[in-house]
Amino acid sequence: MIDGPAIQTDPSACPVNQIRKSMTPSQIRQKFSGVSGRLPLVSVILPVFNGAATVEQAILSLGMLQDLDVEIVVVDDGSTDNTLHVLEQLRPKLRGVPFRIIQAEHGGVAAASNTAIEATRGQWIARIDADDWSSPHRLRQQLQYAEKHDLDGVSCLVKIVTPDGHPAQTLQEYEGWLNSCVSPEEISAMRFVELPVPNPTMMAKREIFEMQYRAGTFPEDYDLWLRALGAGWRIGKVPRTLYWWTDHEHRVTRTQAIYSRAAFLNAKKMHLPDGPLRGVTHCDFWGAGLEGKPWIRWLQQRGIKIRHIIEVNPRKIGSEIHGVPVISPERICTTPSLPLFIGVGVPKGRQKIQEYIHGHLPHTPGEDAWFLA
Repeated sequence: MIDGPAIQTDPSACPVNQIRKSMTPSQIRQKFSGVSGRLPLVSVILPVFNGAATVEQAILSLGMLQDLDVEIVVVDDGSTDNTLHVLEQLRPKLRGVPFRIIQAEHGGVAAASNTAIEATRGQWIARIDADDWSSPHRLRQQLQYAEKHDLDGVSCLVKIVTPDGHPAQTLQEYEGWLNSCVSPEEISAMRFVELPVPNPTMMAKREIFEMQYRAGTFPEDYDLWLRALGAGWRIGKVPRTLYWWTDHEHRVTRTQAIYSRAAFLNAKKMHLPDGPLRGVTHCDFWGAGLEGKPWIRWLQQRGIKIRHIIEVNPRKIGSEIHGVPVISPERICTTPSLPLFIGVGVPKGRQKIQEYIHGHLPHTPGEDAWFLA
């Protein structure tokens, strides 16, 4: 089925959305089973713009889905190549899997993703990008893992590759960091370093996706998942590589200002006050290097008193930085225990600090200790 140009409507006016507010997922499925077929358990959404060369591979990489109760919703975001033709020719290859193609005027990835979300019917929604590919076991394993571990959202380990499938050598350290954050606690604690759950790897309850992507001077995916984590949704990862994430010079994260380092920093500063900093008047801070000092100044400018700065550099211990005494980790005061913020840029340094916290401090990363970068 091919829809005409997408028309923006108020989601609350949609009968399906109104029903969802007062019915359980199983009741919704039963309600619509006799109207438009059985409601799928998982809806896969894919916003695509000029993806003719790769979109077929991305979708078919999901494997045989006939027994998994899945639908696929693709929004063609005003493509000017033959993306639409490729999608139309793809339907027979899906062997009966429900497949919707929605044509929309070009509005960007946030608008296209929201259009796809509004068209889905599943209890769970999974993302995929048009230039990546998945393990054929991805959806099944993510769903099973989420249900087994009582998660609201689930990602997976990734391989960052070039378009020809080779490891992206310049991103190996970043890939290692992404894959080191697996548990909900680690993901929560590290979310203000960067997004530990790449957006296209995500499967989550539809209630999270119905928060929708917002357009602004910030990365729309980072903003959504910071809101989800800040609202208390539990997000974890299947500890297996199930997604191959393609890096290339034309990727929007390399070409658009909303994915710049400054834009990510703006998103962090926008969400910290409503998250870890909510109600905080005093804290301790670990790290007084190039990464930490700007955060120390920012916290002080917000009126937050920093009791101690913790450092391992012997030349800094015993001094004062921005009027705050610098102490060694062994002298951290735990009576009372204050929220702890860690501004360290090196992944290995963050790992050592995390191990020290687990072994020597009453703090729990993700609850009263957070990493910043």
